[in-house]
Amino acid sequence: METSVDNDDDDVKTLANEILQMFTIDKKDDDWVKEIQIKTHTLKGLCGIYGLTASFNHLKIMEKFIKVCAFNKIIINREIAYFKTILSNLLKEKNSGVQVGFTAKDIRCYKIVYNFSTVAAFENMIHVLNELTFITNIHVDSRKIVVEVLSQIPISDMKQMLFALGIVDINVIKHKKVSITKPKILKNISSCINCICYKIVFLHLLEMCNQFSKYTHKQFKLSFYSNVKHFTLEFWKDLKIPFMELIKNAFAHSSDTKKLRIIVNIVKIKDNLRIYVYNSNSKIKSGNQIFDYQYTTSKSEDLSGNGVGLFETERLINSFGGTIKYRNKMFGVYFLMSFPNETFSSTHDHVKL
Repeated sequence: METSVDNDDDDVKTLANEILQMFTIDKKDDDWVKEIQIKTHTLKGLCGIYGLTASFNHLKIMEKFIKVCAFNKIIINREIAYFKTILSNLLKEKNSGVQVGFTAKDIRCYKIVYNFSTVAAFENMIHVLNELTFITNIHVDSRKIVVEVLSQIPISDMKQMLFALGIVDINVIKHKKVSITKPKILKNISSCINCICYKIVFLHLLEMCNQFSKYTHKQFKLSFYSNVKHFTLEFWKDLKIPFMELIKNAFAHSSDTKKLRIIVNIVKIKDNLRIYVYNSNSKIKSGNQIFDYQYTTSKSEDLSGNGVGLFETERLINSFGGTIKYRNKMFGVYFLMSFPNETFSSTHDHVKL
């Protein structure tokens, strides 16, 4: 016999019963998913206005679970028993007048390893995790982003839900001291109305390196530093192509056997904004000819060889009132782009990171 809650005219109990009845339907099509989402959302709202905090939190997980797994009816069917438990706890909380809170053993601390691919995919992953879990820590390790979260969702279900997002590994952390402050990488990671955070710039650069690495089948390591925390929105819009060309050339001229090292440093010095882009390739021997139209020494057929990239890079930088030059180093080459400080630096330094 299907579980049901008490039959009275209480709106919370009535809606809970309606959801339980919907779970008995065999055909769970898109309309069913839509309806169950609406009812769960409404029930969650009712719990919120009635002060049923624990049930509100449970239903929030249930609502997001259904949304994320709407494409997989098998997972939803498997979790019906869990959903019924949520609704049963709701009735206990409603009838007793006390909150049925989470116990310590209900909360799991997960370490999630994510292979970074694109900024859009990363933002989507963070959005989903933010809805389903409480994020406690994030750090970047080469091309992998490691996220630590708190959640009540069992690890098997977490794996099912996050697999489609590119999550390569997820484990339960034991005896982990948890911080409840918001991770630094999430603070102001989104652009302000008229500025962009340096962390977003780094992710865009990492995205570029990932793409060129796929094309050339070459390994790389990217390091990034900036003493400027915010830039104008025009910064990435205007400098996307120069960054792209310098990173692309680094891959085009790199060794097939050695890991390419790329370092990007953005430094504000007095009235100048300086951007250093270093790569670990061989020294350049052709002088400033590298910026001439159609001049090339590249043998790569995948990325370059037309002698247009650096020419266009210099032209664009000059149009922004800047300059570009290169210097040979003992173990590589660096390009230096210089601009008047007011060109791209945002005045939003009062925003704490």
